[in-house]
Amino acid sequence: MSVSELAGVLPITPNWSWQVGEGRRTPRGTRLSGVYSDSYCTFDVAAGEDGEVAEHVRETFKRMNNKREFIRRVCSTGGSAAFYVFWYPNGDTGEVFEGSLLLALGEVGIALMLNVYDDRNAPIGDADIA
Repeated sequence: MSVSELAGVLPITPNWSWQVGEGRRTPRGTRLSGVYSDSYCTFDVAAGEDGEVAEHVRETFKRMNNKREFIRRVCSTGGSAAFYVFWYPNGDTGEVFEGSLLLALGEVGIALMLNVYDDRNAPIGDADIA
Protein backbone atom coordinates (compact mmCIF):
# COMPACT_ATOMS: atom_id res chain seq x y z
CA MET A 1 0.00 0.00 0.00
CA SER A 2 1.30 3.42 -0.80
CA VAL A 3 1.88 5.86 2.02
CA SER A 4 -0.27 8.43 0.21
CA GLU A 5 -3.18 5.94 0.11
CA LEU A 6 -2.83 5.27 3.83
CA ALA A 7 -2.52 8.95 4.68
CA GLY A 8 -5.54 9.74 2.52
CA VAL A 9 -7.74 7.36 4.49
CA LEU A 10 -6.79 8.26 8.04
CA PRO A 11 -8.04 11.52 9.59
CA ILE A 12 -4.50 12.52 10.62
CA THR A 13 -1.66 14.08 8.60
CA PRO A 14 1.59 12.07 8.63
CA ASN A 15 4.65 13.80 10.04
CA TRP A 16 7.26 11.29 8.79
CA SER A 17 6.98 8.75 5.99
CA TRP A 18 8.76 6.82 3.28
CA GLN A 19 7.80 4.49 0.45
CA VAL A 20 9.29 1.08 -0.28
CA GLY A 21 12.18 1.43 -2.74
CA GLU A 22 12.90 5.10 -1.96
CA GLY A 23 16.45 6.07 -1.03
CA ARG A 24 17.00 6.17 2.72
CA ARG A 25 17.37 9.57 4.45
CA THR A 26 17.88 10.91 7.95
CA PRO A 27 15.06 12.94 9.54
CA ARG A 28 16.92 16.07 8.39
CA GLY A 29 17.02 14.83 4.78
CA THR A 30 20.65 13.70 4.51
CA ARG A 31 20.99 10.78 2.09
CA LEU A 32 21.95 7.39 3.52
CA SER A 33 23.04 4.27 1.69
CA GLY A 34 20.41 1.80 0.49
CA VAL A 35 16.68 1.95 -0.02
CA TYR A 36 13.74 1.34 2.26
CA SER A 37 12.52 -2.26 2.27
CA ASP A 38 9.00 -1.29 3.36
CA SER A 39 6.63 1.65 3.47
CA TYR A 40 6.20 3.49 6.74
CA CYS A 41 4.52 6.54 8.18
CA THR A 42 4.00 8.09 11.59
CA PHE A 43 1.43 10.54 12.87
CA ASP A 44 1.68 12.86 15.87
CA VAL A 45 -1.72 12.64 17.51
CA ALA A 46 -1.39 14.16 20.98
CA ALA A 47 0.86 15.68 23.59
CA GLY A 48 0.11 15.99 27.26
CA GLU A 49 1.15 15.50 30.83
CA ASP A 50 1.64 12.44 33.03
CA GLY A 51 -1.65 10.69 33.68
CA GLU A 52 -3.03 11.49 30.22
CA VAL A 53 -1.44 8.74 28.11
CA ALA A 54 -4.32 6.25 28.22
CA GLU A 55 -6.86 9.02 27.67
CA HIS A 56 -5.01 10.27 24.57
CA VAL A 57 -4.86 6.72 23.18
CA ARG A 58 -8.58 6.25 23.90
CA GLU A 59 -9.59 9.57 22.29
CA THR A 60 -7.43 9.01 19.21
CA PHE A 61 -8.87 5.52 18.80
CA LYS A 62 -12.39 6.99 19.00
CA ARG A 63 -11.53 9.53 16.26
CA MET A 64 -10.49 6.60 14.07
CA ASN A 65 -13.70 4.66 14.78
CA ASN A 66 -14.94 4.67 11.19
CA LYS A 67 -11.52 3.45 9.93
CA ARG A 68 -11.44 0.20 11.91
CA GLU A 69 -12.18 -2.05 8.94
CA PHE A 70 -9.47 -0.33 6.91
CA ILE A 71 -6.94 -0.88 9.73
CA ARG A 72 -8.01 -4.54 10.02
CA ARG A 73 -7.41 -4.94 6.28
CA VAL A 74 -3.95 -3.37 6.53
CA CYS A 75 -3.03 -5.72 9.37
CA SER A 76 -4.52 -8.81 7.72
CA THR A 77 -2.48 -8.26 4.54
CA GLY A 78 0.94 -8.03 6.20
CA GLY A 79 0.89 -4.43 7.40
CA SER A 80 0.90 -3.32 10.98
CA ALA A 81 -0.56 -0.53 13.09
CA ALA A 82 0.49 0.68 16.53
CA PHE A 83 0.09 3.48 18.98
CA TYR A 84 3.77 4.16 19.67
CA VAL A 85 3.91 6.31 22.79
CA PHE A 86 7.00 8.33 23.63
CA TRP A 87 6.58 8.94 27.34
CA TYR A 88 8.74 11.36 29.29
CA PRO A 89 7.51 10.85 32.86
CA ASN A 90 7.81 13.52 35.49
CA GLY A 91 9.41 11.44 38.24
CA ASP A 92 7.68 8.33 39.53
CA THR A 93 4.39 7.94 37.74
CA GLY A 94 2.09 5.32 36.37
CA GLU A 95 -0.79 4.82 33.99
CA VAL A 96 -3.71 2.41 33.78
CA PHE A 97 -4.63 1.05 30.36
CA GLU A 98 -8.03 -0.48 31.03
CA GLY A 99 -8.76 -3.93 29.66
CA SER A 100 -11.60 -2.59 27.52
CA LEU A 101 -9.21 -0.20 25.74
CA LEU A 102 -6.58 -2.90 25.19
CA LEU A 103 -9.24 -5.33 23.96
CA ALA A 104 -10.64 -2.76 21.51
CA LEU A 105 -7.16 -2.04 20.14
CA GLY A 106 -6.42 -5.75 19.86
CA GLU A 107 -9.67 -6.52 18.04
CA VAL A 108 -8.65 -4.11 15.28
CA GLY A 109 -5.01 -5.25 15.28
CA ILE A 110 -3.44 -2.15 16.79
CA ALA A 111 -0.44 -2.73 19.05
CA LEU A 112 0.38 -0.47 21.99
CA MET A 113 4.08 0.35 22.23
CA LEU A 114 5.48 2.37 25.13
CA ASN A 115 8.89 3.99 24.96
CA VAL A 116 9.53 5.42 28.43
CA TYR A 117 12.42 7.83 28.87
CA ASP A 118 13.83 7.89 32.39
CA ASP A 119 16.54 10.48 32.87
CA ARG A 120 16.60 10.44 36.67
CA ASN A 121 20.01 8.70 36.74
CA ALA A 122 21.56 10.73 33.93
CA PRO A 123 24.54 12.90 34.89
CA ILE A 124 23.60 16.52 35.51
CA GLY A 125 23.36 18.37 32.22
CA ASP A 126 22.82 15.23 30.10
CA ALA A 127 19.09 14.91 30.67
CA ASP A 128 18.21 17.60 28.15
CA ILE A 129 20.38 16.30 25.29
CA ALA A 130 18.28 15.23 22.33
